[in-house]
Amino acid sequence: MARLTSCFALLLYLVCFAYAQTTPTPVGEMLLVSGIGSGRIENLSFSPDGKSLLVLTNIGFRILDVQSGRVVNSIASYARASSWRWEDSPVAICWSNDGKQIARASREIEIWSPLGKTPERTLPISYEDAPLSDLVWSPSGDQIAARTSQPRIVVIDVRSGRRVLIPEKWEEDGSTVFALKGPSWSPDGRLLAVLVGRIGNSAASESIHIWDMSRLALVRDISLTGLPNSGHGRETEDSMFIQDRPIVAWAPDGKVLAADSGKTGLLLWDARTGKFLRQLGQGNQFLSWSRDGAILHVVADDQVRFINRGDGIATVATQNEDILQGQTVVSADGRYIAAIVDRRRPDEVDLWRAGTKKPFIQIPWTGAIHMENYGVDSDNTRIGMVWPSQVSPNGNQLAVSKDGATEILDSMTGRQAFAPSSPRVWIAWSPSGNLIVVDHAGAGDTRLIRANSGQPISQFAPSGFVAFSPSEDLIASGGAAGVRVLRVNDGTVVETIDDVRRRHFHAASWSPNGRMILLDDFGDDAGSVEPAVFSLTDKALKPAPPGRGRLLWIGPDELVRTTISGGIFTLQSPNRQLAVTIPQTGASELWDLRAGKTAAGPPQAGFSSVWSPDSTRIASMSGPGKIDVWDVAAHRVTETWYAPGAEGATTLLWPEKLTLVENIGGAVRVWRQP
Repeated sequence: MARLTSCFALLLYLVCFAYAQTTPTPVGEMLLVSGIGSGRIENLSFSPDGKSLLVLTNIGFRILDVQSGRVVNSIASYARASSWRWEDSPVAICWSNDGKQIARASREIEIWSPLGKTPERTLPISYEDAPLSDLVWSPSGDQIAARTSQPRIVVIDVRSGRRVLIPEKWEEDGSTVFALKGPSWSPDGRLLAVLVGRIGNSAASESIHIWDMSRLALVRDISLTGLPNSGHGRETEDSMFIQDRPIVAWAPDGKVLAADSGKTGLLLWDARTGKFLRQLGQGNQFLSWSRDGAILHVVADDQVRFINRGDGIATVATQNEDILQGQTVVSADGRYIAAIVDRRRPDEVDLWRAGTKKPFIQIPWTGAIHMENYGVDSDNTRIGMVWPSQVSPNGNQLAVSKDGATEILDSMTGRQAFAPSSPRVWIAWSPSGNLIVVDHAGAGDTRLIRANSGQPISQFAPSGFVAFSPSEDLIASGGAAGVRVLRVNDGTVVETIDDVRRRHFHAASWSPNGRMILLDDFGDDAGSVEPAVFSLTDKALKPAPPGRGRLLWIGPDELVRTTISGGIFTLQSPNRQLAVTIPQTGASELWDLRAGKTAAGPPQAGFSSVWSPDSTRIASMSGPGKIDVWDVAAHRVTETWYAPGAEGATTLLWPEKLTLVENIGGAVRVWRQP
């Protein structure tokens, strides 16, 4: 009976163990706690009635009232279910013909109300199509046509999401499609025009294809070959002339097609017969038709010109040296012109009334910010590694550049804590994140500042590396000119470390008791500079423990080396007893530093990894917006966190709660564990 009971207990243990090994990893969702900055401007679009201007950015969009420039709606984050990746920020947006809806697309299509705060619905896109561009709504509002990444043209039913692919032949008569641009719907919504580029036998050709969408048949092929080259496109190594934003567009009456390939300039064709009608002006870049179809809007020589369709006479609608070709739009009624300018004022949107030379509204895009990399990490866990000091160790503040100047912002509110007086600075945070060393490049001074207020504490001569003592009352500072120990509260030099061998130390790490300093050369395993230890008690510089591995403090004043082979990454736990290393072989190792034993480490460990405050877990970025938490005792991933839409995040912190910081060009977003 005892044996039976023992067998049953063993069986129960095995079942429980097997269940534990197969239990799904709990998945949690991180919360977006702040979004700072308005992003980088990508494109402009007037509403069909000309009363609103849509400004597309890499993180969302804004709708402005044309008369006043007032922001009517601002969307600064993607939808919860969005799968857009940071490198595929939205590249296409368009109004429906009635102006009641907006379609925005890259890796899916979102349908928005102009005043909505969330999309009304999302149309999924197949993997081979994404990201989409050249988005255009059908006149009836039932379909959306777009260019895929292949490149091919896809038509999507707005209600059902059903997808129809235009059957362009990629290879025909020895030629291959290299570009598809457009597309453009006929006013009755029956036909779709596409500008096609082909290459074959070392020659490039262009043509307009017109498709009957009711039967998905190619009904006309209008060749652009043989016409004089009077365009503004640029020839590539493959002799491809189609410009970055070529346009083909139907006149509102459906009788004429305008095509601007970049090679041949602006052409007019009879839409019914395919007969060539007119070639308009050298260097003209076509923008759009007027609402009545009598006028073509173009850009030429930094001017916006209105060309009469009948006689070809051009009238200068506005003239300004800041207008950029390809970043200009005209309202359908021809009353307003908008342009993105950046020659004198970065990311500015200007609005003109047609016929005037000066904009009546200039809208500076001052909200664009960029996180910068400064200094060397000084938290004693990554000795000497060059590390981004974009975010304070406690996650409370961000170092960013805005309009070319450095600012320190509160990461939750975006409010400025302070801005260094010099735009070119070098920054190092204290381990607590409460203090900042700011080295004013070229200004001849280095200052210690309180992070939350910008209040100066002390000032000292410029130096190289900076490392705070554990109590943050001293700083080890130096470089090629030598190493000094300074008092934080007044900048007084309390020790000068003389090295008779004249080694150029570039990094320092304090012992936990604050009595010794390890001096090294960015933790170089190759031994280009032999590390040394300075004792503040003995006032002496002594050799470091011999060997070639990375040196780490594990006790009050005890050093160990992690590995004999070279390593490319070392991350020490807060309690100093463990470390994750990545040797040159690539697979991470978990070190018990006191015992000198190793085991396999987290599979995703790398530069975007961080220890939990209690040293029991390691969080690592394992995919776009995905964080795996690896438990040291269980030796496996025990939980996974997702930050929806945070595919560009690379800075991972764990001061108290797991924190993710996303730097997406012109904006920063912070995600936090609930």
